[in-house]
Amino acid sequence: MRYYKGEALVVVAHADNGQRLQFPALHIRRFIDQYGIHGRFRIRFDHNHKLIDLQKISD
Repeated sequence: MRYYKGEALVVVAHADNGQRLQFPALHIRRFIDQYGIHGRFRIRFDHNHKLIDLQKISD
Protein backbone atom coordinates (compact mmCIF):
# COMPACT_ATOMS: atom_id res chain seq x y z
CA MET A 1 0.00 0.00 0.00
CA ARG A 2 2.78 2.46 0.85
CA TYR A 3 4.25 1.97 -2.60
CA TYR A 4 1.03 2.93 -4.38
CA LYS A 5 0.82 6.11 -2.31
CA GLY A 6 4.34 7.06 -3.41
CA GLU A 7 5.74 6.63 0.10
CA ALA A 8 7.97 3.59 -0.49
CA LEU A 9 11.54 4.22 -1.58
CA VAL A 10 12.43 0.66 -2.58
CA VAL A 11 10.74 -2.31 -4.23
CA VAL A 12 11.48 -5.89 -3.22
CA ALA A 13 10.78 -8.59 -5.81
CA HIS A 14 11.69 -12.23 -6.34
CA ALA A 15 13.31 -13.59 -9.50
CA ASP A 16 12.27 -16.86 -11.14
CA ASN A 17 15.28 -18.52 -9.50
CA GLY A 18 14.13 -17.39 -6.04
CA GLN A 19 16.70 -14.62 -5.72
CA ARG A 20 15.48 -11.58 -3.78
CA LEU A 21 15.94 -8.27 -5.61
CA GLN A 22 15.72 -4.80 -4.14
CA PHE A 23 15.82 -1.63 -6.22
CA PRO A 24 14.67 2.00 -6.09
CA ALA A 25 10.90 2.38 -6.49
CA LEU A 26 11.29 5.20 -9.01
CA HIS A 27 12.23 2.63 -11.68
CA ILE A 28 8.87 0.84 -11.58
CA ARG A 29 6.49 3.77 -11.18
CA ARG A 30 5.96 4.06 -14.94
CA PHE A 31 4.37 0.58 -14.92
CA ILE A 32 1.68 1.36 -12.33
CA ASP A 33 -1.91 1.59 -13.51
CA GLN A 34 -5.21 1.79 -11.66
CA TYR A 35 -4.91 -1.93 -10.81
CA GLY A 36 -1.37 -1.80 -9.43
CA ILE A 37 1.67 -3.48 -10.96
CA HIS A 38 1.24 -6.72 -12.89
CA GLY A 39 3.35 -8.70 -15.28
CA ARG A 40 6.80 -10.12 -15.74
CA PHE A 41 9.84 -7.91 -15.96
CA ARG A 42 13.42 -8.20 -17.12
CA ILE A 43 15.87 -6.33 -14.94
CA ARG A 44 19.58 -5.76 -15.51
CA PHE A 45 22.20 -4.63 -13.03
CA ASP A 46 25.80 -3.59 -13.70
CA HIS A 47 28.83 -5.16 -12.01
CA ASN A 48 28.35 -2.74 -9.08
CA HIS A 49 24.75 -3.97 -8.60
CA LYS A 50 23.29 -0.71 -9.93
CA LEU A 51 20.05 -1.06 -11.89
CA ILE A 52 20.66 -0.21 -15.54
CA ASP A 53 17.47 -1.41 -17.25
CA LEU A 54 13.94 -2.54 -16.40
CA GLN A 55 11.61 -3.80 -19.13
CA LYS A 56 8.13 -5.26 -18.94
CA ILE A 57 8.15 -8.48 -20.95
CA SER A 58 4.59 -9.75 -20.44
CA ASP A 59 1.29 -8.99 -18.75
